Amino acid sequence: MAKQPLFLSLLVPALSALLGCGSSPDRYMWSPPVNMSKAALIAQAKELLPGKRLMKEDVEKGTLEYDWEEVLAYFRLEGTRKKIFIKVENREKGKDVNAIGIMIRREVNDNIDDPIDPDKADWDDGGFDTDEENYILFRIVRRIAPDKGSASAEWLERQKLRSEYLRKVDEYADEKELPPAPAPAPGGTEPRKP
Repeated sequence: MAKQPLFLSLLVPALSALLGCGSSPDRYMWSPPVNMSKAALIAQAKELLPGKRLMKEDVEKGTLEYDWEEVLAYFRLEGTRKKIFIKVENREKGKDVNAIGIMIRREVNDNIDDPIDPDKADWDDGGFDTDEENYILFRIVRRIAPDKGSASAEWLERQKLRSEYLRKVDEYADEKELPPAPAPAPGGTEPRKP
């Protein structure tokens, strides 16, 4: 077995640390496109999150960033914090057809010595809170596009069916027979079988 030169063994960890390989890349959960301006969509999102502390708002770019919301716990890796990012992007050039995206970053407290002290918390990447992303996005879309027959109405109906199915799966978790899965969306894929 050949030995690696010392500079190579030091270079790889240094580059990984500089490039931030330990954190999850940004990814947003998107609504269907709607006929609304960026400012109107941003206003709807702000209205649905009144108890959250807004850190940055840029209506021109269509972005909102909220402050970390911490929940500390007595055991290592049970304390969490979440940060909400909202982005509005244009979907058709020259028209006010926009989609709203949401991303909720989650971090866990890795401090083993004193996990309930916020000053000593050691936050590590915990992925994303997809359940809360779905919930907030569902509420926003329900408010901005309640009309029947639109892409948003179809999206809402699929989200309702999905959440009802998941609730039933939770109820029947101890049973041997699971409820039937909802039909796939047109052009979509079959739901996974648990």
